[in-house]
Amino acid sequence: MAKALLQHFTESEVRHELRGFPAQAVAAVLGLKQEPSAEWLKKAVPEILSFYLPRGVSTDLTTQPLSARLREDLGVDSLTFAEAAFKMEELFRVRIENAELAEIKTLGGMIVFVESKLLGGT
Repeated sequence: MAKALLQHFTESEVRHELRGFPAQAVAAVLGLKQEPSAEWLKKAVPEILSFYLPRGVSTDLTTQPLSARLREDLGVDSLTFAEAAFKMEELFRVRIENAELAEIKTLGGMIVFVESKLLGGT
C-alpha cells in the first residue's frame, strides 16, 4: 500500500478519534498509521466495523473469514455499516458514497473496497 495513511493525525489524535473503541481497534489503526499495509488494513477495518455492531451481537469480525456475508452471516445492518463507513471516511480522508456501500456484500469486499479508496485517494 503505497499511500501514507493517517499522516494527517498524530497518535494522540488517532486515540481521540477512536475514544471508546476497544484497545485492539486503536492498536490496529495505529499499526496502519505506522506501517500502511494490506495486513494492517485487514485488522483495522473489521475492528472498526465490530465497534458499531448492535448490542447483543457478539460476533468478533476479526476472526471471521473474508467470505463472510456482512448482513446474513455477521449481523451487520445498514445503520452499522453507515456508521462504520462514516468513521472510516474521517480517519482515512476518503469519500464513501451510499450507493457504493450497497454493493459491498462480504467482509473481504469491505476491506478491498476501503483499500481501493485509499489507493485511489478519493
